[in-house]
Amino acid sequence: MKKFVALTCTLALAASMTVCAAESPSSSVFVPTIENAVVATSAEVEAAAAAPAAVAEAPAPAVPYMEAVAASYGKTVAEYISNAVIETPGLPDAAPIAQGGSCVINGASSNATFTLNPVESGTTAYALSQAKAVGGTVLNVIDIAAPGVNFNNAEVGFYVAGIQDGDSVSVYKSVKGVWQEVEVLGVSNNTVTVKLDSTGIFCFIKK
Repeated sequence: MKKFVALTCTLALAASMTVCAAESPSSSVFVPTIENAVVATSAEVEAAAAAPAAVAEAPAPAVPYMEAVAASYGKTVAEYISNAVIETPGLPDAAPIAQGGSCVINGASSNATFTLNPVESGTTAYALSQAKAVGGTVLNVIDIAAPGVNFNNAEVGFYVAGIQDGDSVSVYKSVKGVWQEVEVLGVSNNTVTVKLDSTGIFCFIKK
């Protein structure tokens, strides 16, 4: 398995459930940090997450039911418990991307979590062609969903490993076979905040 980057996301894990929206009193857009990471309640997962480092060499803990649930989403256990996409077909140097809630939804703060899922290799090739066209490098390609969240205007912070303050990052959404650029509200260390009006397939490109 590739090096697992310790991701900074909040995920309340159940064996066969995804995360739903809940209101939060916070009024700011979520900026993920290692300090505010929350791991699943499983004792095995907590023990693994307690290991320090931004990059952990050890594989995710072997919890059979979690492996089965993660596999049903095309993910590793590490990706599932972190609501992340770490490994992307056709993109060996993919930058891990995760999302941990605390967004601004339709102008109001919310703990809604946008779930991230991997794409197929054909979609990756499609993103690579877009990166070449705009003179950039694909960081990752993800399928974003928002179960239980109704919105037409959202400000969503994504953890993007390796991004630094001042980097030039563009985000594109696939709309009927065409990549359309979406508004990037901010770029800081390991974080890209994006304005979304719908879910779908998105690629993050560093220029």
